[in-house]
Amino acid sequence: MLLAVLPLISCDQQKQAAKVPEKPGAELSSFIAEIKENLVYVKGGEFLMGDYGEQYGPEHLPYDARQHSKPLHKVELTGYSIGKFKTSNKEYQFYLAYNNLPGRDVDLSSRTGQRWREMNMTPETPAHVDWFEAENYCRWLATITKLPFSLPTEAQWEYAARSRGKFVIVPTNDGTIRIEQGDKSNVAWESDSKEYAKKMGTSLVYFHHCPVIFIRQIL
Repeated sequence: MLLAVLPLISCDQQKQAAKVPEKPGAELSSFIAEIKENLVYVKGGEFLMGDYGEQYGPEHLPYDARQHSKPLHKVELTGYSIGKFKTSNKEYQFYLAYNNLPGRDVDLSSRTGQRWREMNMTPETPAHVDWFEAENYCRWLATITKLPFSLPTEAQWEYAARSRGKFVIVPTNDGTIRIEQGDKSNVAWESDSKEYAKKMGTSLVYFHHCPVIFIRQIL
């Protein structure tokens, strides 16, 4: 399974065929090895999926006001593997270049286009794709690796994010949030994002290659 990434655009690319090599060259073999190394096995089992705050949270209050997270219900999953990290710009751009795919048609002279360029210039931050692009990428991974790659289901994602369904509020290494504590920090803060943006030469200070706690809403 692959934890791939996310929003907007046209469906035309789903009609474009990806290249299927008879024998992978050195560059593709290296890419495949990195993809496989990024996978972690998640042992299957039962868990309660959804907003567990009212029943099992310490405050006994709901964590999510959205109705699709309710009611809390039991789900049973078989074992699967999932990516440790979201698909990066570097990985997705390799896929586009290898298959001679154009990517999105964006006017780079516009403000939106300039923002799009910056979103894609940092190699280790998540790729920005829509469902169709992500699905095509997964199919290509399945072809070149001969493994059943696909997008994770909502249940698989939640089960993995909650460390096999544990009642943890924050999916960090220990279920807590520690910011601006030097080596003891386990999520990036605004200052970390600004430092990373400066290092990468981008003005988009809310991007970071580490988990981030946002202090403002972004589009």
